[in-house]
Amino acid sequence: MTKAINNPIQIYSYNYLNAKCLFEAAGGQSLDFLKLCDFECYNDDLAFISAQTSLNFSCWFKDKFGEFLTRNIDTFILQNCNVETMQIKYIDSSENEILAYTLTDNLNGEIKITLPQKITTSKIIFNIQSTFDNKSVKIGQLRVLEKIFDLEATTEADVNYTAKDGSLRTYNGRLITWTDFSKWSANIDVKNMSKEQYKLLKAFIRRDGFITIIPFSDFEDRDVYETFVRRQDLNYKINRWSGLLDVNLKLEAQENAAN
Repeated sequence: MTKAINNPIQIYSYNYLNAKCLFEAAGGQSLDFLKLCDFECYNDDLAFISAQTSLNFSCWFKDKFGEFLTRNIDTFILQNCNVETMQIKYIDSSENEILAYTLTDNLNGEIKITLPQKITTSKIIFNIQSTFDNKSVKIGQLRVLEKIFDLEATTEADVNYTAKDGSLRTYNGRLITWTDFSKWSANIDVKNMSKEQYKLLKAFIRRDGFITIIPFSDFEDRDVYETFVRRQDLNYKINRWSGLLDVNLKLEAQENAAN
């Protein structure tokens, strides 16, 4: 007998921490720990690989035109990492440094942090103090996100994986390439979405073109994908009796699905 997946599909903004941002290392240290992964997408992915067991750096947010701006943030996701203890801080509107979250005694390679309330800031600070394997700091993917909503409505999803090559370019210009990773794509049919949810989702897609989705949160924390959504594909059918909407989301991941 097939078991239904009862956990909702989680929808977030695209990753606000990306190669468009301005990064600063504490104490004027080098940015050699910061790696740029080229996956031919708008939101260039970043990996953080340090030569030390600690790492302290900050990020100023910028938009796609290079202009500084503030972001609304409530979720952090670290994937393929070895971070044991860490503090996350942010700068408030009065330029005060505020502690947002403290991670202690972590032994998981996949971490999802949900803040109790949304913060608005132009700068995030990560102070990684130790690693659980006593090796140098490694974060395969670090996501800074804004929660849009959970898809509690009835949904069906077709998921596909396709093979493609990829590349990783370090900040000193070195290029590393590989082949045959899986690229995630899906059609998600959403039944009974409210008009309020549809308008909110449409606003994010019109602004950025990308959303982050966790479709299988009861499987693994690795099931996180940043996806491109074409505006013209965000169509709906309306149930004239209930006033609710049926929406088909065509999603294509813009990154290595295996991180």
